[in-house]
Amino acid sequence: MRHGELTDAKFSDSFFDVIRLNHFLEHLVDSQSTFLEIHRLLKLEGVVYITIPNTRSFNFWLFNKNWYGLDAPRHAISYCPKALKYLCGATGFEVVNFSFRSGAFNFLRNMKYFLDEDGKHWPAWIRRNDWP
Repeated sequence: MRHGELTDAKFSDSFFDVIRLNHFLEHLVDSQSTFLEIHRLLKLEGVVYITIPNTRSFNFWLFNKNWYGLDAPRHAISYCPKALKYLCGATGFEVVNFSFRSGAFNFLRNMKYFLDEDGKHWPAWIRRNDWP
């Protein structure tokens, strides 16, 4: 395990069979250069697994500006499947599969963002209680 910038690690070409980006991509300002470096590091038949918030999700549609996945300013860029496919194609990758899921936990996080926006959305019986 290494801590730091990917380009500073100085891995040799075709070093990895698998690279996993778990809620990482949305934090990058320059995802294209990172993808080009990943392409260099990945073996010919290698696989990149990416997990990111999806701006074409039901939760985004429902909660809009209160969608947890926006998480500004920590999230620099928001992605939909079309944008991710474009980024992959521009950096030499082929998208093999998209998979979408969003469990109850994500829905509840979105509800909290919505209800916390100005404090007025919380029902009165909740506002009267001290919830540590």
